[in-house]
Amino acid sequence: MKVLVLNSHEDAGRIYGNALSTEQITPIYVDDRKAAATLFLDKEKPDLVLLSLEWLPFQRIIAVEARKRNIPVLYVMDGVIEWSYIWNNHSFVLKTGTVLQPLIANHISVIGRHQARILSAMGLGDKISVIGLPRLDGFSIKRVIQSRQRPTLLICCARTPAHNNDHHINVIRALSDIKKLTDKLNIDCVWRITNGLAQALGVRAANGHLTKLLATSSAMIAFPSTIALEGMLSGLPTAIIEYRPVPIYIDTAWEIRSCDHIYPVINELLYPPAEKIAYQAYCLEEELSIGNATENLRNLILKLGNGEYDDSRTQPQSAYGPLDFKLVHSQISCFSSSATATLQYASDAYMKKEKELYEWSEEVKSTLVIKFIRLLRKAPLFRKINRLLDLI
Repeated sequence: MKVLVLNSHEDAGRIYGNALSTEQITPIYVDDRKAAATLFLDKEKPDLVLLSLEWLPFQRIIAVEARKRNIPVLYVMDGVIEWSYIWNNHSFVLKTGTVLQPLIANHISVIGRHQARILSAMGLGDKISVIGLPRLDGFSIKRVIQSRQRPTLLICCARTPAHNNDHHINVIRALSDIKKLTDKLNIDCVWRITNGLAQALGVRAANGHLTKLLATSSAMIAFPSTIALEGMLSGLPTAIIEYRPVPIYIDTAWEIRSCDHIYPVINELLYPPAEKIAYQAYCLEEELSIGNATENLRNLILKLGNGEYDDSRTQPQSAYGPLDFKLVHSQISCFSSSATATLQYASDAYMKKEKELYEWSEEVKSTLVIKFIRLLRKAPLFRKINRLLDLI
Protein backbone atom coordinates (compact mmCIF):
# COMPACT_ATOMS: atom_id res chain seq x y z
CA MET A 1 0.00 0.00 0.00
CA LYS A 2 1.38 3.40 -1.03
CA VAL A 3 1.14 6.29 1.42
CA LEU A 4 1.98 9.82 0.30
CA VAL A 5 3.47 11.50 3.39
CA LEU A 6 3.47 15.31 3.34
CA ASN A 7 6.35 15.59 5.80
CA SER A 8 10.10 15.31 5.65
CA HIS A 9 11.50 11.92 6.65
CA GLU A 10 12.73 13.45 9.92
CA ASP A 11 9.40 15.07 10.82
CA ALA A 12 7.51 11.91 9.91
CA GLY A 13 9.62 9.90 12.37
CA ARG A 14 8.90 12.41 15.13
CA ILE A 15 5.17 12.63 14.47
CA TYR A 16 4.18 9.16 13.24
CA GLY A 17 6.80 7.11 15.09
CA ASN A 18 7.33 3.71 13.48
CA ALA A 19 3.77 3.48 12.16
CA LEU A 20 5.04 3.47 8.56
CA SER A 21 7.78 0.89 9.23
CA THR A 22 6.02 -2.20 7.96
CA GLU A 23 6.16 -4.29 4.79
CA GLN A 24 2.51 -3.48 4.16
CA ILE A 25 3.21 0.24 3.73
CA THR A 26 5.40 1.98 1.16
CA PRO A 27 5.83 5.62 2.30
CA ILE A 28 6.58 8.34 -0.26
CA TYR A 29 7.88 11.47 1.47
CA VAL A 30 7.15 14.84 -0.13
CA ASP A 31 8.34 18.06 1.45
CA ASP A 32 9.15 20.15 -1.66
CA ARG A 33 6.62 22.97 -1.51
CA LYS A 34 7.76 24.39 -4.88
CA ALA A 35 6.83 21.18 -6.72
CA ALA A 36 3.60 20.72 -8.65
CA ALA A 37 1.10 19.62 -6.04
CA THR A 38 -0.79 17.17 -8.24
CA LEU A 39 2.28 15.62 -9.90
CA PHE A 40 2.82 13.13 -7.10
CA LEU A 41 -0.81 12.04 -7.03
CA ASP A 42 -0.89 11.34 -10.78
CA LYS A 43 2.55 9.71 -10.84
CA GLU A 44 2.47 7.61 -7.66
CA LYS A 45 -1.29 6.98 -7.36
CA PRO A 46 -1.16 6.56 -3.57
CA ASP A 47 -3.77 4.71 -1.56
CA LEU A 48 -3.67 7.32 1.22
CA VAL A 49 -2.38 10.84 1.89
CA LEU A 50 -0.94 11.41 5.37
CA LEU A 51 -0.33 14.89 6.78
CA SER A 52 0.02 16.73 10.07
CA LEU A 53 -1.10 20.23 9.01
CA GLU A 54 -3.26 21.83 6.35
CA TRP A 55 -2.64 25.55 6.66
CA LEU A 56 0.18 25.67 4.07
CA PRO A 57 -1.08 25.93 0.46
CA PHE A 58 0.99 22.93 -0.70
CA GLN A 59 -0.52 20.49 1.79
CA ARG A 60 -3.97 21.97 1.32
CA ILE A 61 -3.95 21.60 -2.47
CA ILE A 62 -2.76 18.00 -2.34
CA ALA A 63 -5.50 17.23 0.20
CA VAL A 64 -8.11 18.81 -2.10
CA GLU A 65 -6.84 16.99 -5.20
CA ALA A 66 -6.65 13.69 -3.33
CA ARG A 67 -10.27 14.04 -2.22
CA LYS A 68 -11.24 14.68 -5.87
CA ARG A 69 -9.59 11.36 -6.78
CA ASN A 70 -11.35 9.55 -3.90
CA ILE A 71 -8.02 9.05 -2.11
CA PRO A 72 -8.53 9.16 1.69
CA VAL A 73 -6.67 11.92 3.52
CA LEU A 74 -5.68 11.46 7.18
CA TYR A 75 -4.76 14.45 9.35
CA VAL A 76 -2.71 13.34 12.38
CA MET A 77 -2.78 15.78 15.30
CA ASP A 78 0.52 15.35 17.15
CA GLY A 79 -0.37 17.22 20.33
CA VAL A 80 -3.09 18.93 22.32
CA ILE A 81 -5.33 21.66 20.96
CA GLU A 82 -5.05 25.11 22.50
CA TRP A 83 -7.54 27.97 22.49
CA SER A 84 -5.27 30.69 21.17
CA TYR A 85 -3.73 28.45 18.54
CA ILE A 86 -7.15 27.76 17.04
CA TRP A 87 -9.17 30.92 17.61
CA ASN A 88 -6.71 33.83 18.10
CA ASN A 89 -3.74 32.70 16.05
CA HIS A 90 -4.31 35.22 13.27
CA SER A 91 -0.78 36.62 13.15
CA PHE A 92 0.87 33.20 13.21
CA VAL A 93 -1.14 30.94 10.94
CA LEU A 94 -3.70 33.08 9.12
CA LYS A 95 -1.09 34.48 6.70
CA THR A 96 -1.09 31.12 4.93
CA GLY A 97 -4.17 29.33 6.25
CA THR A 98 -6.19 28.40 9.33
CA VAL A 99 -6.32 25.49 11.76
CA LEU A 100 -9.16 23.02 11.02
CA GLN A 101 -11.32 25.84 9.62
CA PRO A 102 -12.47 23.97 7.65
CA LEU A 103 -10.92 20.51 7.76
CA ILE A 104 -10.16 19.33 4.23
CA ALA A 105 -8.99 15.85 5.19
CA ASN A 106 -11.83 13.36 5.55
CA HIS A 107 -10.27 11.71 8.62
CA ILE A 108 -8.49 13.13 11.66
CA SER A 109 -6.74 11.29 14.50
CA VAL A 110 -6.41 12.81 17.98
CA ILE A 111 -4.46 11.88 21.08
CA GLY A 112 -7.24 11.54 23.66
CA ARG A 113 -10.94 11.32 24.45
CA HIS A 114 -11.25 14.86 25.79
CA GLN A 115 -9.81 16.38 22.62
CA ALA A 116 -12.13 14.16 20.57
CA ARG A 117 -15.18 15.44 22.47
CA ILE A 118 -14.17 19.09 21.95
CA LEU A 119 -13.70 18.65 18.20
CA SER A 120 -16.88 16.57 17.95
CA ALA A 121 -18.84 19.49 19.40
CA MET A 122 -17.43 21.58 16.56
CA GLY A 123 -18.91 19.33 13.89
CA LEU A 124 -16.09 16.85 13.29
CA GLY A 125 -17.49 13.88 15.23
CA ASP A 126 -17.82 11.55 12.23
CA LYS A 127 -14.21 12.14 11.16
CA ILE A 128 -12.35 11.48 14.44
CA SER A 129 -10.31 8.49 15.59
CA VAL A 130 -8.57 8.41 18.98
CA ILE A 131 -5.12 6.81 18.69
CA GLY A 132 -2.83 8.42 21.29
CA LEU A 133 0.58 9.99 20.70
CA PRO A 134 3.17 7.74 18.99
CA ARG A 135 6.19 9.64 20.33
CA LEU A 136 5.10 8.87 23.88
CA ASP A 137 4.88 5.11 23.35
CA GLY A 138 7.12 3.40 25.88
CA PHE A 139 7.56 6.70 27.74
CA SER A 140 9.27 5.87 31.02
CA ILE A 141 11.22 8.04 33.43
CA LYS A 142 12.90 6.97 36.63
CA ARG A 143 12.46 9.80 39.10
CA VAL A 144 15.64 10.67 41.01
CA ILE A 145 14.46 12.69 44.02
CA GLN A 146 16.37 12.48 47.30
CA SER A 147 14.44 12.87 50.55
CA ARG A 148 16.51 15.77 51.90
CA GLN A 149 16.88 17.51 48.56
CA ARG A 150 15.33 20.95 48.17
CA PRO A 151 12.22 20.84 45.96
CA THR A 152 12.70 21.89 42.37
CA LEU A 153 9.94 23.47 40.33
CA LEU A 154 10.03 22.93 36.56
CA ILE A 155 8.42 25.78 34.60
CA CYS A 156 7.71 25.14 30.92
CA CYS A 157 6.23 26.87 27.91
CA ALA A 158 5.48 25.71 24.37
CA ARG A 159 7.94 26.24 21.51
CA THR A 160 5.71 29.10 20.38
CA PRO A 161 4.75 30.62 23.76
CA ALA A 162 2.37 33.27 22.40
CA HIS A 163 0.36 33.92 19.25
CA ASN A 164 -0.39 37.63 19.57
CA ASN A 165 0.62 40.63 21.70
CA ASP A 166 -2.06 40.11 24.33
CA HIS A 167 -1.02 36.49 24.75
CA HIS A 168 2.66 37.47 25.01
CA ILE A 169 1.96 40.09 27.68
CA ASN A 170 0.02 37.61 29.79
CA VAL A 171 2.76 34.98 29.48
CA ILE A 172 5.37 37.51 30.68
CA ARG A 173 3.12 38.59 33.58
CA ALA A 174 2.53 35.02 34.69
CA LEU A 175 6.21 34.09 34.57
CA SER A 176 7.20 37.29 36.38
CA ASP A 177 4.72 36.57 39.17
CA ILE A 178 6.07 33.04 39.57
CA LYS A 179 9.64 34.34 39.73
CA LYS A 180 8.83 36.97 42.36
CA LEU A 181 7.14 34.44 44.64
CA THR A 182 9.68 31.63 44.22
CA ASP A 183 12.52 34.10 44.89
CA LYS A 184 10.88 35.06 48.19
CA LEU A 185 10.24 31.43 49.15
CA ASN A 186 13.75 30.39 48.11
CA ILE A 187 12.45 27.60 45.84
CA ASP A 188 14.75 26.24 43.15
CA CYS A 189 13.27 26.80 39.68
CA VAL A 190 14.25 25.29 36.35
CA TRP A 191 13.10 27.51 33.49
CA ARG A 192 12.44 25.48 30.35
CA ILE A 193 11.30 28.50 28.36
CA THR A 194 12.46 30.29 25.22
CA ASN A 195 15.64 32.35 25.29
CA GLY A 196 13.60 35.50 24.63
CA LEU A 197 11.41 34.91 27.67
CA ALA A 198 14.44 34.01 29.79
CA GLN A 199 16.15 37.29 28.88
CA ALA A 200 12.99 39.26 29.69
CA LEU A 201 12.82 37.61 33.14
CA GLY A 202 16.55 37.74 33.84
CA VAL A 203 16.82 33.96 34.29
CA ARG A 204 18.78 31.23 32.58
CA ALA A 205 16.89 28.97 30.18
CA ALA A 206 17.44 25.27 30.87
CA ASN A 207 19.34 23.51 28.11
CA GLY A 208 19.10 19.94 29.38
CA HIS A 209 17.03 17.22 27.76
CA LEU A 210 13.41 17.24 28.88
CA THR A 211 13.52 13.67 30.20
CA LYS A 212 16.38 14.56 32.53
CA LEU A 213 14.57 17.67 33.76
CA LEU A 214 11.41 15.66 34.42
CA ALA A 215 13.39 13.00 36.29
CA THR A 216 15.00 15.47 38.68
CA SER A 217 12.09 17.88 39.30
CA SER A 218 9.54 17.83 42.11
CA ALA A 219 6.63 19.44 40.26
CA MET A 220 5.74 21.27 37.05
CA ILE A 221 3.96 24.44 36.02
CA ALA A 222 3.24 24.61 32.29
CA PHE A 223 1.33 26.78 29.89
CA PRO A 224 -1.33 24.85 27.92
CA SER A 225 0.67 22.48 25.70
CA THR A 226 1.49 18.83 25.24
CA ILE A 227 4.41 19.15 27.64
CA ALA A 228 1.91 19.20 30.52
CA LEU A 229 0.91 15.65 29.60
CA GLU A 230 4.55 14.58 29.68
CA GLY A 231 4.79 16.02 33.18
CA MET A 232 1.74 14.10 34.36
CA LEU A 233 2.94 10.95 32.61
CA SER A 234 6.20 11.28 34.55
CA GLY A 235 4.30 11.38 37.83
CA LEU A 236 4.99 15.06 38.45
CA PRO A 237 2.22 17.06 40.12
CA THR A 238 1.42 19.37 37.22
CA ALA A 239 -0.40 22.70 37.06
CA ILE A 240 -1.59 24.62 34.00
CA ILE A 241 -1.07 28.38 34.12
CA GLU A 242 -3.24 30.66 31.98
CA TYR A 243 -3.91 34.28 32.91
CA ARG A 244 -6.17 35.08 29.97
CA PRO A 245 -9.93 34.59 30.46
CA VAL A 246 -10.13 31.83 27.84
CA PRO A 247 -11.13 28.16 28.14
CA ILE A 248 -8.33 25.66 28.77
CA TYR A 249 -8.56 22.60 26.54
CA ILE A 250 -6.46 20.48 28.95
CA ASP A 251 -7.89 19.31 32.26
CA THR A 252 -5.50 19.14 35.22
CA ALA A 253 -5.82 18.82 38.98
CA TRP A 254 -4.24 22.26 39.47
CA GLU A 255 -4.82 25.54 37.60
CA ILE A 256 -3.27 28.98 38.03
CA ARG A 257 -5.56 31.67 36.60
CA SER A 258 -4.23 34.68 38.53
CA CYS A 259 -1.39 35.83 40.77
CA ASP A 260 -3.43 34.91 43.85
CA HIS A 261 -3.42 31.24 42.85
CA ILE A 262 0.36 30.86 42.63
CA TYR A 263 1.23 30.40 46.30
CA PRO A 264 -1.49 27.87 47.24
CA VAL A 265 -0.96 25.89 44.03
CA ILE A 266 2.83 25.71 44.41
CA ASN A 267 2.38 24.63 48.03
CA GLU A 268 0.13 21.77 46.92
CA LEU A 269 2.36 20.83 44.00
CA LEU A 270 5.33 20.38 46.32
CA TYR A 271 3.25 18.59 48.97
CA PRO A 272 0.39 17.12 46.93
CA PRO A 273 -2.79 15.77 48.57
CA ALA A 274 -3.59 12.18 47.60
CA GLU A 275 -7.01 13.14 46.21
CA LYS A 276 -5.44 15.64 43.80
CA ILE A 277 -2.90 13.06 42.60
CA ALA A 278 -5.77 10.63 41.99
CA TYR A 279 -7.67 13.26 40.01
CA GLN A 280 -4.56 14.05 37.97
CA ALA A 281 -4.39 10.37 36.97
CA TYR A 282 -8.00 10.58 35.79
CA CYS A 283 -7.27 13.77 33.80
CA LEU A 284 -4.28 12.12 32.13
CA GLU A 285 -6.40 9.18 30.96
CA GLU A 286 -8.91 11.62 29.46
CA GLU A 287 -6.28 13.73 27.72
CA LEU A 288 -4.01 10.96 26.44
CA SER A 289 -4.88 7.50 25.19
CA ILE A 290 -2.07 5.55 26.82
CA GLY A 291 -1.00 2.40 25.04
CA ASN A 292 0.44 1.53 21.67
CA ALA A 293 -0.37 4.67 19.67
CA THR A 294 2.04 3.64 16.92
CA GLU A 295 0.14 0.41 16.33
CA ASN A 296 -3.18 2.25 16.52
CA LEU A 297 -2.03 4.71 13.86
CA ARG A 298 -0.65 1.93 11.65
CA ASN A 299 -3.92 0.01 11.84
CA LEU A 300 -5.89 3.16 11.01
CA ILE A 301 -3.65 3.86 8.00
CA LEU A 302 -4.06 0.29 6.72
CA LYS A 303 -7.84 0.34 7.16
CA LEU A 304 -8.21 3.66 5.36
CA GLY A 305 -5.80 2.76 2.57
CA ASN A 306 -7.41 -0.64 1.99
CA GLY A 307 -10.95 0.74 2.10
CA GLU A 308 -11.79 -1.23 5.26
CA TYR A 309 -12.58 1.71 7.54
CA ASP A 310 -15.97 1.50 9.26
CA ASP A 311 -17.63 4.90 8.72
CA SER A 312 -21.07 3.77 9.83
CA ARG A 313 -20.77 5.47 13.22
CA THR A 314 -23.57 7.72 14.45
CA GLN A 315 -23.58 11.07 12.66
CA PRO A 316 -23.93 14.28 14.69
CA GLN A 317 -27.43 15.75 14.75
CA SER A 318 -26.17 19.00 13.26
CA ALA A 319 -23.46 19.33 10.64
CA TYR A 320 -21.98 22.09 12.76
CA GLY A 321 -22.40 20.58 16.22
CA PRO A 322 -24.40 22.30 19.00
CA LEU A 323 -22.96 25.69 18.05
CA ASP A 324 -22.60 27.07 14.54
CA PHE A 325 -19.06 28.42 14.63
CA LYS A 326 -19.69 30.40 11.43
CA LEU A 327 -21.49 32.89 13.64
CA VAL A 328 -18.35 33.29 15.77
CA HIS A 329 -15.65 33.59 13.12
CA SER A 330 -17.38 34.04 9.79
CA GLN A 331 -14.28 35.67 8.32
CA ILE A 332 -12.26 32.47 8.67
CA SER A 333 -15.01 29.98 7.89
CA CYS A 334 -15.99 27.26 10.34
CA PHE A 335 -15.18 23.88 11.84
CA SER A 336 -17.30 21.99 9.36
CA SER A 337 -17.36 20.05 6.14
CA SER A 338 -19.46 22.75 4.50
CA ALA A 339 -18.97 22.52 0.73
CA THR A 340 -18.85 26.31 0.38
CA ALA A 341 -16.30 26.73 3.18
CA THR A 342 -14.09 23.98 1.77
CA LEU A 343 -14.29 25.42 -1.75
CA GLN A 344 -13.30 28.87 -0.48
CA TYR A 345 -10.40 27.43 1.49
CA ALA A 346 -9.23 25.40 -1.52
CA SER A 347 -9.44 28.42 -3.84
CA ASP A 348 -7.44 30.45 -1.35
CA ALA A 349 -4.72 27.76 -1.40
CA TYR A 350 -4.53 27.74 -5.20
CA MET A 351 -4.16 31.54 -5.32
CA LYS A 352 -1.47 31.56 -2.63
CA LYS A 353 0.37 28.72 -4.36
CA GLU A 354 0.27 30.53 -7.71
CA LYS A 355 1.72 33.63 -6.03
CA GLU A 356 4.46 31.56 -4.38
CA LEU A 357 5.42 29.94 -7.71
CA TYR A 358 5.45 33.31 -9.48
CA GLU A 359 7.71 34.88 -6.85
CA TRP A 360 9.97 31.82 -6.96
CA SER A 361 10.23 31.94 -10.77
CA GLU A 362 11.07 35.65 -10.69
CA GLU A 363 13.74 34.96 -8.09
CA VAL A 364 15.20 32.20 -10.29
CA LYS A 365 15.22 34.51 -13.33
CA SER A 366 17.02 37.26 -11.39
CA THR A 367 19.59 34.78 -10.10
CA LEU A 368 20.25 33.43 -13.62
CA VAL A 369 20.67 36.95 -15.05
CA ILE A 370 23.15 37.87 -12.31
CA LYS A 371 25.13 34.67 -12.89
CA PHE A 372 25.15 35.28 -16.65
CA ILE A 373 26.50 38.83 -16.20
CA ARG A 374 29.23 37.57 -13.85
CA LEU A 375 30.27 34.92 -16.37
CA LEU A 376 30.20 37.50 -19.17
CA ARG A 377 32.52 39.79 -17.24
CA LYS A 378 35.06 36.99 -16.96
CA ALA A 379 35.08 36.44 -20.74
CA PRO A 380 38.30 37.61 -22.57
CA LEU A 381 36.38 39.82 -25.02
CA PHE A 382 34.56 41.60 -22.19
CA ARG A 383 37.87 42.26 -20.41
CA LYS A 384 39.38 43.79 -23.59
CA ILE A 385 36.40 46.09 -23.98
CA ASN A 386 36.77 47.24 -20.39
CA ARG A 387 40.47 48.01 -20.94
CA LEU A 388 39.69 50.05 -24.06
CA LEU A 389 37.06 51.99 -22.15
CA ASP A 390 39.58 52.69 -19.38
CA LEU A 391 42.08 54.07 -21.94
CA ILE A 392 39.48 56.41 -23.39
